[in-house]
Amino acid sequence: MKKDNVISPYGFQKGEQSHVFCLNYVTVEDCLPLLCQLHRASTLPPADQNSMGISLMSTSVLSCKSPAERDNLHDKIMAQKDVSVESSEQQDMTLKWQNGVISNYDYLIAADRSFYDLTQYPVMPWVIQDFTSTRLDLENPETFRDLSKPIGALSEERLARMKERYDDMPEPKFLYGAHYSTPGYVLFYLSRLAPEYVLCLQNGKFDQPDRMFNSLWELWQNCLHGAADFKELIPEFYESNGNFMVNTGVCNFGVRQDGRPVGNVELPPWAEDSNAFIRKMREALECDYVSKQIHNWIDLIFGYKQRGEEAEKADNVFYYMTYEGAVDLDSITDPNERACIEIQIMEFGQVPKQLFTTPHPVRHGARIEHPISGSHSVAAANGTVKDQSCLVEKDCDKENMSETNKVLPRKVDFSSLNEVLRFSLHKQAITDVKLCLKRKMAFSVSQGPVLLQLDHDYSISDVAVDDSCATMVSATKEGQIYVWDLLTYSLNNMFHAFIRSLAVCYQHVVVGLDGGQIQVWDMERAILLNTCQAHTVIVLFLKTLFWLTS
Repeated sequence: MKKDNVISPYGFQKGEQSHVFCLNYVTVEDCLPLLCQLHRASTLPPADQNSMGISLMSTSVLSCKSPAERDNLHDKIMAQKDVSVESSEQQDMTLKWQNGVISNYDYLIAADRSFYDLTQYPVMPWVIQDFTSTRLDLENPETFRDLSKPIGALSEERLARMKERYDDMPEPKFLYGAHYSTPGYVLFYLSRLAPEYVLCLQNGKFDQPDRMFNSLWELWQNCLHGAADFKELIPEFYESNGNFMVNTGVCNFGVRQDGRPVGNVELPPWAEDSNAFIRKMREALECDYVSKQIHNWIDLIFGYKQRGEEAEKADNVFYYMTYEGAVDLDSITDPNERACIEIQIMEFGQVPKQLFTTPHPVRHGARIEHPISGSHSVAAANGTVKDQSCLVEKDCDKENMSETNKVLPRKVDFSSLNEVLRFSLHKQAITDVKLCLKRKMAFSVSQGPVLLQLDHDYSISDVAVDDSCATMVSATKEGQIYVWDLLTYSLNNMFHAFIRSLAVCYQHVVVGLDGGQIQVWDMERAILLNTCQAHTVIVLFLKTLFWLTS
């Protein structure tokens, strides 16, 4: 196949051959260390994970005939007394992403797909739709694709044709006969980097030169208007050196109709070369505009709009066989029928595993470049973010101040801190910490449903304590607000509000909402006293500073 170092289509020769297979069986004791190493590899950064995974997977692969057999094997492995696995919850990853600890790219990569399986290759979104300008303006919303719609719904004219066909279609109905991620699409992007895989997939032949990955602008236009092209992107568009878009001359992919040979991918004018293209694509993926919109795309691909009634409302319905669990292969007794269905599932796209069944939360702000450092990001009320290495303490009791005894603001340097004491009390990610200096107490809550042995129906997202340390208010993501008596550890009251931040003062609870509103509640009567539009952005932080008026 690689004669004279040039990859060309297969030449088939018929003949008889015999093969002898030797199977090596190993004991459980031989497998367990490898499985532990594989789990450890899954917790490493992507670069280290790939290199370690390759070295391990080249040694051994476990394959089970059915999900039941797989689950049984897993349970028996986990039951071994020497096996200890520390799990990483999806909620922990979401919380880190929301607060800017991990990037948009890393968060999407962690979404239960694999670089080692072309049928389950990681999916990444188109975020840019401007491939003609000489300068990429990341401050202009027109630069970006609408992330609240699937690729197939971006063109109103094409969507109208799809819906017309959908209405006349018998069950099971689908809007899109093609998918956004298949082995063929992955190799379509990587054909210059891995041509031998393309030949294996396409029966020893490359695709027609004019249908190959030749131009970013042409590709986007086809995805936008083509009758059966709904491709999303792959991670290499955001994390690589761009070599998958460069033809090194090893392969002869043919000549296009205009007489030009298939060479390097034509880049947009705003990219000097493939490296610059990848760098700017990554900047676009991590920019503020995309960070505030990417949750909509997650809802479509991994979330509650992936299937069912919400998918129909979002124009996000694919062929039924692309969905996980749509076909019970174990119930098919005919081996030929089962083989045909398995090939169809593998070759024509698989919708990712549904990770969220409720709307995905919005990201709070931009990514923190150095989460553990002397630089702190402080969000101002107008939504701007400023970096400062110190905080300023002020005496707020201005009524008792005079010009002679006024205390000047005191700068406290947080650039270097010494650890005094460390506690490991939580099994899940910590969501909030509050201090009570009067009683020398500290309150911390995690994503678990228990706080000081006070049971909640759902995981706790926020907590606030009044100045006297007599009352504590806790909140859950599902909108439940609990008022607790810290002297008796009993529940005084409960009401409902979907909040972003929480504060307590006197007998009032102040909550910040997504739309920038602030609500004031009466703790004793559990009634809403007032609502005001205080900000134009999400209220992320509240401090118990109140003023009295007559």
